[in-house]
Amino acid sequence: MRRGVLSNDDFLARAPHRYWTYSLWLIAGLTLVALIAYNVFFVQLNVTHVFIVVLFALLSSVALSLTLKHVLASEQPRLMRAFFIFSNIRLVAAAILIVGYALLSQQKGKELLPFVIILSVYFILQDVLDTLFVVRLRNKAEQEK
Repeated sequence: MRRGVLSNDDFLARAPHRYWTYSLWLIAGLTLVALIAYNVFFVQLNVTHVFIVVLFALLSSVALSLTLKHVLASEQPRLMRAFFIFSNIRLVAAAILIVGYALLSQQKGKELLPFVIILSVYFILQDVLDTLFVVRLRNKAEQEK
């Protein structure tokens, strides 16, 4: 084995930690871009919106990391099924977050739009990261067989 290249066993064992690292970088980068846009371009952005969305993104990243850890430790990993279920649960949780925020903040229409846009950007980019990561993980798991 070449130096610096992980075997399939090592790659699968470190996958939850690796996913958590990638996810943190994505969330930090998106937050930095949002705050720079707020300060430099004077975009009308409520920092509370960003904080709520970042908290949601962090919680969903922790949940997927723990799900990966559990699924990969099982005897017969059903990675794609678990990922599909997780993605649907996260979509429902995002919808509940939007409705809950709208009810609690009593914002309607155009006032709620920035929050929905910020959540959508985070959600879509995080979903792309998750999909690419899980597909790569599945390919590594299949190579192991």
